[in-house]
Amino acid sequence: MKTVSKLWLIFCFIAAIAPAILLGNAVFHYTVDLIFADEWGIALSYLYFLQGNLSFEWLITQQNESRLFFPKLIFVGLAILNNFQYNTFNNSILTFSTACLVSLNVFLLSRFTLPLAAWQHLLLVALANLLIFSPMQHDNWDWGIQLIVFLPIACVTTALVVTKLKLKFSVIALLTALLGTVSTFSYANGMLFWGIVYPTLLVTQVPSFKQLKHFAIRRWKPLSIWLAYAVLNIGYYFHNYKKPVGHPSFLEALKKPVDAIRYLLAFLGAPLGAGNLLTAQIMGSLLLICFVWIGIEAWRRRNREGWLQVIYPWLCIGAYTLISAIVTTAGRLGFGVIQAIDSRYTTFSAYGWVALVYLVAALLLNHDPTALPQPKRGQLLRSSAIGLLVIMLVVQSFSWSYGQRRMKLQHRYRLYGKSCLLAQELVIETDCMKAFVFPPFIAMDGFVQSISKELNHRNGWELDLMTLREVDAAISSQNAKDTLYGYLDTAFSQDINGYFKFGGWAVLPEYKYPAHGVMLVALDAKGTSTPLAIAPVDKKRRDVAKVIGTSDYRSQRFGWEMNVPKERIPSDATQVIGLAIDTHTGKLHKLAGVSQLQLFTQDLRQNKSTSEPN
Repeated sequence: MKTVSKLWLIFCFIAAIAPAILLGNAVFHYTVDLIFADEWGIALSYLYFLQGNLSFEWLITQQNESRLFFPKLIFVGLAILNNFQYNTFNNSILTFSTACLVSLNVFLLSRFTLPLAAWQHLLLVALANLLIFSPMQHDNWDWGIQLIVFLPIACVTTALVVTKLKLKFSVIALLTALLGTVSTFSYANGMLFWGIVYPTLLVTQVPSFKQLKHFAIRRWKPLSIWLAYAVLNIGYYFHNYKKPVGHPSFLEALKKPVDAIRYLLAFLGAPLGAGNLLTAQIMGSLLLICFVWIGIEAWRRRNREGWLQVIYPWLCIGAYTLISAIVTTAGRLGFGVIQAIDSRYTTFSAYGWVALVYLVAALLLNHDPTALPQPKRGQLLRSSAIGLLVIMLVVQSFSWSYGQRRMKLQHRYRLYGKSCLLAQELVIETDCMKAFVFPPFIAMDGFVQSISKELNHRNGWELDLMTLREVDAAISSQNAKDTLYGYLDTAFSQDINGYFKFGGWAVLPEYKYPAHGVMLVALDAKGTSTPLAIAPVDKKRRDVAKVIGTSDYRSQRFGWEMNVPKERIPSDATQVIGLAIDTHTGKLHKLAGVSQLQLFTQDLRQNKSTSEPN
């Protein structure tokens, strides 16, 4: 019997950590060391550090709505530990580690609040971990700067754990206040900490609801100081605050109440929505109904001894999601209802479902049929809990599958973006840079290039910008006899509406993966090279799988196509070749096959001569 019990406990432990292992493996394989979008602001901070110009004013300065003081310090510290080289992969690993801290806090709160056996705590945290480590947060897992969205909930759950420790109240107040500062100056959402955690201080170590007033009076001094400190933090946050340009008005929700409700519901249900707006709104409605029901049931039990200590951590975590949903709806509705299911927001909404799991468990454990007017209430409660569990598990399976597919797709796009970033000194692919490196690339012309060059010059990152010398070396080098990196299929190309089309396939056999990008290079009769374009490798090519045997490759999209503008091609070019890009090493590998340009270079020369004045 003891052996069976031990085996069952081991099984429950594996079930509890399995979501973290699966997600950790995905983060490890799909995260790309690429500075993307808002993270260029963090890279600029690190550049200032290398230049000796990093100041408190810059660390605390506003970026969008947030003041990222602590994340900037953390990222600079990580770069220092990484041989003074900035690496977004390390940032993502720290993000995953922060999620692990949140999971540990949830487990500890479970042990503090619910009188269950060890295996029962493990099964509950297994359900919670399906949400905490859900790949539905794909934008946050593989984007280094997104540590900022995990820090507030990490601070909130850590503060809740602190309130459960056997410490003097003054010490608890001090520790939670410090956590509040970290939360506030990590992300705009972190300001919710003060409104969520203050009620927990009121009920900390209070045996019952009836004694709440008595304990509040006894603790009025530390509570008042805590409140004053909260006001100072929030006041300093809004000092010289400027509303970001282009962000919608908070009054938008009042003008469009129906859309606001739809946005709110979609936001709440997004972790279980599998990327579908309607599904997210249905699940959001379910969560809201459950919260109303739980609120009623919790209030009925308010005078029970010890009930307050059981319920308050989970109510606070649920409030974190609900208030986040309301604030986000007010501030983002102008971008459209569909934005509510953006994966970046699921890190806020997932914890509403985590709270729901534990609130239902608390109600089941604290059910007293004899004290209720309806004898079947307990049976109804258990049936509802089982039904809710089944719905969550079924929908979670679809959401996990969707999230994993998105992580794979995003990995491919990030590798292409990194190819364009590394090749920016040779050829600028504007569409690629806008989509996968820095969205305001055109509006802030030269911003990315200047930071990249300076980081490259100071050896401040692990990347190396490609040079024409490396291109020429790749063209003249010979691949190993048994190594084929791909083929340029287009033997000839013709002008179609001002573009010349090239295509083929490219792989990196050493990684069992398609090439991260393909650089097209024009050559003239003397062998002078001119990089023309960077093509994404994202097309299905079943014929390639048959030729080189790629069944063990992690992706089967080996094909590439690229329309090169006529103006990019030098008038004296005679042929175009392709180079497979390996962004991990910065190496270029020559593809087999050549596209001859003799058919249209003459037309180019004629067009050039006819356009010149007599």
